[in-house]
Amino acid sequence: MSCHRSIQATFHRPMALVIALLFANVAGACGTAVATPVPVSLTLAASSSAQPVAAILSDGYMERNPHITITIEPVGSELAAQRYVEQGRADAALLVATPPVAFSEGLTGTLIATDALVLVVNPENPLDNIGFEQARSVFTGRTRLWSELDAGSGAIQVVTRESGVGVRNALQQAVMGRRRFTPTALVYPGNRELREAIATEPLAVGFLPASWLDDQVKPLTLEGMSHEWVALNVPGYPMVLPIYLVTDGDSDPDVVAFQEFILGEAGAALMGGRYGLPQKGTS
Repeated sequence: MSCHRSIQATFHRPMALVIALLFANVAGACGTAVATPVPVSLTLAASSSAQPVAAILSDGYMERNPHITITIEPVGSELAAQRYVEQGRADAALLVATPPVAFSEGLTGTLIATDALVLVVNPENPLDNIGFEQARSVFTGRTRLWSELDAGSGAIQVVTRESGVGVRNALQQAVMGRRRFTPTALVYPGNRELREAIATEPLAVGFLPASWLDDQVKPLTLEGMSHEWVALNVPGYPMVLPIYLVTDGDSDPDVVAFQEFILGEAGAALMGGRYGLPQKGTS
């Protein structure tokens, strides 16, 4: 039946409802069909330090696009996250990259946010602030007792991440310089494990991204400067973790759309107050 064909009939009042329903069915059948979005699946590799922001952005994007599923693939290091993209095991990656920033050939990194690196102790520790020289002395092992910092008694137990990861590189650059970590430091493969170690060891000291802080650990100010400055986009805090979205040169439209979401107002609304946001013109 044509959508524009008229129907003429003489009918009694009891038939009016039947004819009205007929017209309704014809109009519905001739209406414009609404296409159901094709389901899309994306895999996002995320280094340990970038996993919290990966969860925030993925959840926000899927909420706005119910036909899209984003699976987060947690990996231990930034290098591993890049390899996932190189090998086609992930469509994109989120990771921390400390200067000098360099990505594998064929990959592109876009700065999306900044996190703060925070020196942390057990909540029972009375210490609230630490200076650069004090921190350097602690992590190199020159300062061995908490009493030397007027922070109770007992031997200091340094805990750290493995060599080569972004958070350790950031601490190396900001605090350690060319000095080495104390050989008595305990090394952990992820931020979750390091956080748990500090939570269960009253004499421990280590470092975490601000996005990994909870009430299991106590953040220290550094030379009186708070890590909260970073999320407020207040300059001056010395240990900043740049977070990049890494894609390959042939990203498909779904990856491009996700990137535009992150860099747009919606992404900024999700990350604002938790992370520092890049100024326009930075990359």
